[in-house]
Amino acid sequence: MPNGVSKNLVRLTIACAAFRLKYGDWPTEARVAPIVLWDYGHLLDSENFERLCAKLRLRTTKHAHIAVGTSKAHLVYGNAAARLAAHPRGARVARRQDST
Repeated sequence: MPNGVSKNLVRLTIACAAFRLKYGDWPTEARVAPIVLWDYGHLLDSENFERLCAKLRLRTTKHAHIAVGTSKAHLVYGNAAARLAAHPRGARVARRQDST
């Protein structure tokens, strides 16, 4: 796990992959602390930040966790990494096969 600003992007990626494994679909929104959103804005260039925002509706929360979900379900980053590692397909499912 990276220890700098990029750690929050890695956590978001893990949460999205774990959500896909659990629910069979990609999340449409992410709730993060304001400082985490600030990290994304400084880590990504404008093109990649726009790509992220096109895939996920980014919202802030008072809580210090990263949560992803849809209107029907959500998943909070925590032991999502353990769920992902334990799944037979592992991180391969995390690769989104969209052309956009």
